[in-house]
Amino acid sequence: MQQGIIEILNILVSEEYHFVSACCIKLSITRRQFIYRLEKINDILYFNELKQIKIKDDKFSLNHNQIKFFKELIKNSNLSYNYNLKERKAIAYILLFSKVCFLDNYALNDILKVSRSTSINTIKQLKDDFKDKEIDILYSREKGYYLIGEELEIRNYFTKIIIDLITVKRNTLLFDKIIHDYDFNLYDYVYSLLDDLSSKHNITYIKDKIREFIYLFIFLIKRIESGNSLKEAVKIYTGSKEYLFSLEFARLFNIKNENEVEYICAWVLASSVGDFQSDDLTDELRVIILKILQRFERLSASYFPNKEDAFEQIYSHFKPAYYRLIFKIPIYNPLTEKIKKEYFDIYNLVMESIKPLVNSYKIEIPTDEVAFLTMHFVLLLNLGKQEETNKPKACVVCTNGIAGSIILYNELIRLFPNLDFDLPIDYQNYKKNYEDYDIVFTSNIDITLDNLKPYVVKVNPIMSKKEKQILVEKVFEYFGRVSGFDDKVDRIMNALESYTDINDSIKIRLKDELINIMYENTNVTYGELGIFDLLEKDQIIFNNDIDKWNSALYVAGKPLVEKGYISKEYLSSILTAEYHQSYFIISPHLALPHTNKPEYVNKACMSFLIFDEEKRFEELDNKPIKYIVLLASKNNANHLSAMRELLELLEDGNFYEVLNEKDNLRVYDYIRYKFRINHIKS
Repeated sequence: MQQGIIEILNILVSEEYHFVSACCIKLSITRRQFIYRLEKINDILYFNELKQIKIKDDKFSLNHNQIKFFKELIKNSNLSYNYNLKERKAIAYILLFSKVCFLDNYALNDILKVSRSTSINTIKQLKDDFKDKEIDILYSREKGYYLIGEELEIRNYFTKIIIDLITVKRNTLLFDKIIHDYDFNLYDYVYSLLDDLSSKHNITYIKDKIREFIYLFIFLIKRIESGNSLKEAVKIYTGSKEYLFSLEFARLFNIKNENEVEYICAWVLASSVGDFQSDDLTDELRVIILKILQRFERLSASYFPNKEDAFEQIYSHFKPAYYRLIFKIPIYNPLTEKIKKEYFDIYNLVMESIKPLVNSYKIEIPTDEVAFLTMHFVLLLNLGKQEETNKPKACVVCTNGIAGSIILYNELIRLFPNLDFDLPIDYQNYKKNYEDYDIVFTSNIDITLDNLKPYVVKVNPIMSKKEKQILVEKVFEYFGRVSGFDDKVDRIMNALESYTDINDSIKIRLKDELINIMYENTNVTYGELGIFDLLEKDQIIFNNDIDKWNSALYVAGKPLVEKGYISKEYLSSILTAEYHQSYFIISPHLALPHTNKPEYVNKACMSFLIFDEEKRFEELDNKPIKYIVLLASKNNANHLSAMRELLELLEDGNFYEVLNEKDNLRVYDYIRYKFRINHIKS
């Protein structure tokens, strides 16, 4: 098989949807060369009685059978792919980790099909990657190249390679080729065992994590057989269902080392979904989650009416995150930057909410974990009750946690207003209730059931304009016109044709451009109101003649009541709130009184009450208070920018100096200047 064909196949198996132009750029070839090679690939498909690939308007897609066939073709091909440096380093580490062969420069030359100098440079570059790690590569005539260092660190580096290749690049070819060449293919067997044991012990995996775990375990078996076992492991509660699962699983592979059982258990805990109803919930984990929820509520001035539902939602993610942090198991979130950008305020409030956890446990929480946790709070804050409709029923199925599902959900409800979307669900619930849906959107191509209903559509959590267009076309083919966008575009096109003379080729390009413009504003916005939108000059009040809590509320609320922004009942509802008034203290010397009574709010607003000296109110447990910020909002979401900005103000030393000037106009101008600049930057 030609090298050029192999190069194309390696790109094709990475995704379901493709653009010819993008493939040409990746391969550095012309469109004509690509079409020629694709014709050769179609000949192979035809010979093997598989559907051929058809290009339409620069785009084409592959089905599951084609992808599976191509992977086997690459794996069994005698022609080696020209690996880049990153791939060469990955292969070298996989071989060093698993010890499936004696590895010296000659062996590496043969495996990578490179020169001796290139293989030497590959090892050198790999060693350079270990500078900040407790790992190194040594060489001896008897052993060849071999790894030394702290065993857990060696395994964590292997995990990062797995995540990079499998989760990031969606490509298992390097692992598959080594497994094939050295004949230890256990994938289907391990998958079957995991499926049976997880049902037996009532454990639900994050579906995409299963592949990571299986590939890790297949190579880990080889490492353990070569004599590299953990000398110690973090102790785990041996009565938990995860431990019993791990013990039974390990015994099936004759793994008797207790440290290895606990290591497997750590992975199970870090890769499964927290189930509040059936898990052995530790007191420590319960306290941590409650603290995070309560702190988020305080800092965001938001409410979760059903505390048990809120706890269960956060627990489902935080349980595996907690064990990933304890066992230092790496994680990758491909959506982190998008989440930080589009959910900026909620992300920062979550960061603030977990600070006590970071300080208490002396652990650094990766931004990828914070981003995942952020999406659970987005779900709690923004998704309201759903009403029954006659629209086709749709859902988003989670396969790699909630983050991608919520982003995808928000994209899809804008793209398809004539579909009735349920909240995102996990794979297990989908299997139980799939007949309830007419269409399912998922990022996992493997989600299929032998049934005509529902129609399963694979999508990327982050879609380009072209990908959105392809998606809409696919849904059109199945349901007809459900998007709403296309109807608008047709109406615009009809109007243009009534007054202008447009040829057919321009019509096609113009319609595509109009659809692209429609797709530019499909993102849901959160927290659109900043402090500057809620605060007016006369709502900044300096007063020192107050000695009672209800008087302080009255003074802070007076300008808001007089302007009709809130009613007097809003202030009364704060005083009669079911929780203790000390709940309002969100930082030393500052209270944020608010309540979840939107019926008493006509306009979102805020006031600052500043004392000359500290006051102590019995209702606030006599804690010293110098600043009161009264907030009123009509919902849980639109004031979140203001709360994030308030926290930023509280960390700004210059702001306190301005407050000491006791000039409300000066304070107002300072806030306006500070956050107008921030808004312009964003």
